[in-house]
Amino acid sequence: MIEDVDSEAQQILLELQSSGYDVDYHCVGTRAAMEAALLHNVWDIILCDDNLPLLSPIEALATLQKSGHTIPFFLRAGISGDDTMVTIVHAVARDFIIKESLMPLLPAVAQEVRNLQTRRSPSL
Repeated sequence: MIEDVDSEAQQILLELQSSGYDVDYHCVGTRAAMEAALLHNVWDIILCDDNLPLLSPIEALATLQKSGHTIPFFLRAGISGDDTMVTIVHAVARDFIIKESLMPLLPAVAQEVRNLQTRRSPSL
């Protein structure tokens, strides 16, 4: 998770766990912390807040792309988010989730987990 508000991270974590996911997560809020997390771990998805003081979604996407990983990137944005930034990020992010409702997050994560399992399963 790219998130700076612990209560929001915990809310997302609880929602995913209550839906049956065994979640191993790490929160980052800076480019350096994100680079370290990408270097030292294998992640299935990235959830990115749209309003961080030290790391914008555009910077986070650039950091992900520079790492060479192809991890699905979900932007979580408020309804009053910057339309230009949201448009740019949505062009390369896997999905756009409104902060006020986590409901769309669950089916999106489920689809990406299925896709991930398909990509990681050995070919016959």
